[in-house]
Amino acid sequence: MKSLADGQMLKTEISPEEAITYVLSLPIDTLVSGIDSLEVLAQNLKIVRSWRPLSEDKRNTLLEKIAPIASDGHLEWYKTG
Repeated sequence: MKSLADGQMLKTEISPEEAITYVLSLPIDTLVSGIDSLEVLAQNLKIVRSWRPLSEDKRNTLLEKIAPIASDGHLEWYKTG
């Protein structure tokens, strides 16, 4: 799973930490986080090392936050293109 939708999530109000935390809370086998610099590597390591599964309330709040942005599928162009 790509936590940042091939970078498209960075164009939204969702932070990398929120996206990665959400994805890690799903039943996945692999997360592709797209590390393109040492700064991003350090950020991702910090997120993963402090990660805790999202509560149902936090998950629902995050889904409500992203729904208006993601509902038309334009953030997942790589799945259809």
